[in-house]
Amino acid sequence: MSPEFDDPLRLFLGAALGLGLNGFITFFVHLVFGWHAAWAPVVVSLAVLGIVGTRTELKHKIRYMSPQFLPPHWPGLTLLAFIAVFIFFEANYYPLGGWDAWSCWNLKAKFIYLGGDHWNNMFDPVLWRSNTHYPLLLPCINVWFWDLSGQADPRVPMVNGIVFVLLTAGVLLFGLYNFSKQWLLPLAMTAAAFLLPFNITMGASQYSDVVLGLYLLCALVCLMADEFILAGIFLGLLSFTKTEGTVAAVILAGLMMLKKGKGKHLFLTAFVLSALPAILFTLFMAPRNEAFINGLTSMEKPSTLARLQAIAVYPFLELISAKWNGLWLLILGGLAAHWKDMIEGKLQILALFFALYLGALLAYYQVNTFFEINWWLQNTLNRILFALLPAVMFWLGLSLLQKN
Repeated sequence: MSPEFDDPLRLFLGAALGLGLNGFITFFVHLVFGWHAAWAPVVVSLAVLGIVGTRTELKHKIRYMSPQFLPPHWPGLTLLAFIAVFIFFEANYYPLGGWDAWSCWNLKAKFIYLGGDHWNNMFDPVLWRSNTHYPLLLPCINVWFWDLSGQADPRVPMVNGIVFVLLTAGVLLFGLYNFSKQWLLPLAMTAAAFLLPFNITMGASQYSDVVLGLYLLCALVCLMADEFILAGIFLGLLSFTKTEGTVAAVILAGLMMLKKGKGKHLFLTAFVLSALPAILFTLFMAPRNEAFINGLTSMEKPSTLARLQAIAVYPFLELISAKWNGLWLLILGGLAAHWKDMIEGKLQILALFFALYLGALLAYYQVNTFFEINWWLQNTLNRILFALLPAVMFWLGLSLLQKN
């Protein structure tokens, strides 16, 4: 029997869901229906919230009670406050984020907010370095808050970046606590994942990798708790974060549909509906990827054995890199020591997902020969590992809890 969610976990999952649905609504209001009035997404969001809330209250006769946080949740809240201090100071030192923040994600948000009927100029091939084919969840979320404030305030992406990091940390921390009702393991796992200097810098980067990591983790937590509708919604939102998020969502949804048991139809319905922005964007809006050469057919840049060797070796060099302070070595040690526990029961779907997802990414590195492989791996693999880290820690943590 899966445990009910504690109040803190409900809060963090609800906040993540609310932000994602704001981006969902902004996409349809601004980009599908072409309503460029700044108030439109905010009004639609409030209307949806009011309708759903009223219907739920009338149907289930909900009695609203103040959530229970303290005690026994003060250890977790203390750690989150500690993480917030580090992220806040790093974000203020890094107010515009990293390269991809101002050249990709925040640039797209400005096109949507300021471009009016010409917002789709962001798909111009001349801007290929801005990854014009990437989905738009993070820009749409930032645009929703710009609509609310009435201006393209650069502090909005910075604050949202901090919020996404804290939501991810909160879901990991209280997700593990929800399954164990003890603090040592959740505190250790969360501190290890979010207090590394490299992870603090990445957390303040305003990259969509943070959002990808959040919605992947939310989906896994809900799957492990048999909350299939929520899991489907979070996977649908995940598919609109990045191309890597789309791949992850499709793989996990496919594994879920192959799994025996109840809830698959509810899961699939929720997934397809919440993935509508990703589906519409991919089929009707996204330009071709200008940074793609099929090395399997190209005579100028073929996929070579040397490229395959680099792809096979470099991940191990990345895992032992000083930037991770030995964290991935500890994770690999945990995987080796508890591999049987990590592939049993409900955890089997997580093991299959990580294997297939990493296999798909490494295959893409081999097939797409547009970039020089060593440079490409050095600049992107660490971000993939950063996005996967909370989900991997959740998987490892559950296996340790199952062992005990």
